[in-house]
Amino acid sequence: MIISRLFNQLGYCLYQYLDYPCLIRGGHDFAIVRASGEKIVAHRRSIRNI
Repeated sequence: MIISRLFNQLGYCLYQYLDYPCLIRGGHDFAIVRASGEKIVAHRRSIRNI
C-alpha cells in the first residue's frame, strides 16, 4: 500500500491486485503493483496461450 501511494502521488497510473489466501492453514498475503505513465487495465501486458 505504501508503494502504491507513493507512485500515485508521483502521478503514475496504478493497477493493484491484492491476494488474501485462506489463512486457516497459514500462508502469506501479497500484492502485485503495476505503475505506468499510461492507463493500465490488467495486471499483465499480454495474455499467454497455454
